[in-house]
Amino acid sequence: MEIDIKNKFTKNVIFSHNVKNNTIKLTVKTAILHGADLHGADLCWADLCGANLCEADLCEVDLRWVIGNSKEIKLMKLCEWDIVFTKDYLAIGCKQFKISEWKSFSNSEIKKLDKNAFKFMLKWKEVIFQVIEQSFNNNNG
Repeated sequence: MEIDIKNKFTKNVIFSHNVKNNTIKLTVKTAILHGADLHGADLCWADLCGANLCEADLCEVDLRWVIGNSKEIKLMKLCEWDIVFTKDYLAIGCKQFKISEWKSFSNSEIKKLDKNAFKFMLKWKEVIFQVIEQSFNNNNG
């Protein structure tokens, strides 16, 4: 079965893999082994549990609904929000930005993201950033 990894902006195929019993996880792993640049890849709904993404360029990858591999891509759920993050990017629900951008958002910018975003971030912002920091702390693996 052929699976294409497409750029989320241009919809151009970044990498294509065609083998029997193919999965998105196998396609991503194969892309990494072949040195494919996954910059901007749309990996929505990808189950990457167990995938070694150490050499992957995950910059601007669409992380919505990704099941993390608990090493480079991590997942948590707070209230009704799915939160997926790497060391550089954070997706809360369907909104994804660099972590530095999330940290610098003003209250009015957060209110514009979603009608419930401000209340959620008021309660959980510090916890989210503490979890991200601890998750990539060298002492925690």
